[in-house]
Amino acid sequence: MASRTKLTDTATLELYRVALENAETQPEIAAIMADLGYDSVVIAEGKALLTKTRTAYDANKTEDDETSAAYADFSSKKEQLEDIHSTFTARKQKLYSVTIH
Repeated sequence: MASRTKLTDTATLELYRVALENAETQPEIAAIMADLGYDSVVIAEGKALLTKTRTAYDANKTEDDETSAAYADFSSKKEQLEDIHSTFTARKQKLYSVTIH
């Protein structure tokens, strides 16, 4: 069995874009595709679908990036709060040990 190379989502979308572009602009490819039932109308539908898919992908990628940035900010603030809390707890324990003795 032949091994199959995994492409990233971006690489796959680019591969489809190039294939559709070639099917539309290269006369030899366009003729072969038309013989297979993929005329200019079907190619245009494919390009529209690719554009819609790319827009959704980009929106999702932006959302993922924003989520990652927000989580990094949250983690930083949580760490700061934990540092403040541990300092406060240590001071409180020291105060209690001094007043008890």
